Amino acid sequence: MRTGTNKKLLIIPSFLILLLLFGVPAYCTQEGSLGVSPTKMVFLIPAGEREVATSEIIYTGEKPTKVKVSAVDFMRDDSGKLLPLDPDESELFGGCSSWITFPRSIFHVVNSKTSKVYVNIRVPERTKPGTYSTYLLFKPYVDAEGEAIIRVLSQVASLVKVMVPGDNGKVPALGIPKVHKQGRILYFRIPEYNFGKPIFRTSFNNNGNVHLNAEHHITIYNRRGKAIAYLASPRKTIKPGTTELFTVKWKNPPLLGKFRATGIVDIGLSLPLEVKENFWIFSTKLIVPITLLIVASILYPIFRRSGKHSKKRRVI
Repeated sequence: MRTGTNKKLLIIPSFLILLLLFGVPAYCTQEGSLGVSPTKMVFLIPAGEREVATSEIIYTGEKPTKVKVSAVDFMRDDSGKLLPLDPDESELFGGCSSWITFPRSIFHVVNSKTSKVYVNIRVPERTKPGTYSTYLLFKPYVDAEGEAIIRVLSQVASLVKVMVPGDNGKVPALGIPKVHKQGRILYFRIPEYNFGKPIFRTSFNNNGNVHLNAEHHITIYNRRGKAIAYLASPRKTIKPGTTELFTVKWKNPPLLGKFRATGIVDIGLSLPLEVKENFWIFSTKLIVPITLLIVASILYPIFRRSGKHSKKRRVI
């Protein structure tokens, strides 16, 4: 007994020695913080011309790490929430991320030292006069080799505004439309009787003016109102004015019963869109035993009667 106890006690100091010799495992991370200067840049650039700007990454942390910079377009909805814009709709809402390029986008940053970022801004020819904007987004970067990275507490952004003057040298208002983030469920179809595994089909239409990242799932309830299954579809990006079909199959349903399906499409609004339907399940696995039972119930009285008649003949 004492020998086993001593072996267990030796495990702890042995593990500590290994840590001292080989270091902390890669999954152990330390924390750091990012900053950027300036947080806002404004430029006056005529159509067809370009300009080079600089920004600085400020990092605080015990160990070096990597940071990636990219240009991302956002738009505020009616509630003031920032919505990422798809490249197809950026120009409509005054985005200009496609004008931004970086000679270098990944930076190795060290504690208390700044890293200079060069930003190339090129305004396309025949650009409509007005004020455009985008954000330079700075966030932690992990390479393909899965190199251990310092866990940065938050990503940071710098606002870039580009004013494109007209022929008279003035910058008019761009006339950016309001964001209408909305959609509707056209139909939620389930076969009334499902011989096997039910397939749920939900048709969703984007009748707003921005791309929607729609998440769809279905919850199945039994007759007592208890949730017994959760079915999720892959997330889809739906363009304005288009319709997408979400399809999901219930792989392991009960053999028989009446159920209620609640379909939900979440597009980031305060309340998700919801629809409900009742349906029955009758598994094909029940066909053979039920058929045999019906046949047996029909044949049994016949054989029973024929048996009685044969006994009467023997008595005679």
